Amino acid sequence: MNTPHCADCKIEMIKGFEPDHYAQIIQSVWHPGNASEKTLVGNLKLESSAQIPITVFRCAECGQLKHYALKD
Repeated sequence: MNTPHCADCKIEMIKGFEPDHYAQIIQSVWHPGNASEKTLVGNLKLESSAQIPITVFRCAECGQLKHYALKD
């Protein structure tokens, strides 16, 4: 994927990610479908093979974020 440019400032955005944390720090992921069933301890039931890491690009000028779930 080419590095996206900010729609407002027209400059190249900086690649990064949004950390997600509960008991540990992990990279946020996109998952298809609806969040519904939970396990006995309250966690969502997820199919790990369906998850795609979320890459986030940030504009250094205005701070706009663009999120992408890119499958390799």
